[in-house]
Amino acid sequence: MSDDGLIAVVLSTLRKAGWWCARLQSGTAHGGRMKLAPAGSPDVVAIRAYTGRGYLIECKARQGKIRRAQEELKRWADDSGVEYVVVRSSADVATLVGKE
Repeated sequence: MSDDGLIAVVLSTLRKAGWWCARLQSGTAHGGRMKLAPAGSPDVVAIRAYTGRGYLIECKARQGKIRRAQEELKRWADDSGVEYVVVRSSADVATLVGKE
């Protein structure tokens, strides 16, 4: 699925703002010999500088839909007090950086 290049924007913007962040890949690689992150994992895991607050960030194209496994993770995050954010534009990323 396409994120319209948003993942790169998210990573760059957060890092410039001093956040620690990492890109996650889900599924398998090398013909199934290597297991990556579980299905439904967010595109980016980020920790906000100075607050230590963690975020699970799903990047979607403007018309992109959240898959079932992603919905399940979002429900878990909401129930657990973990911030789960869906971003669809650079404006959404800017709002996240300016939050708190």
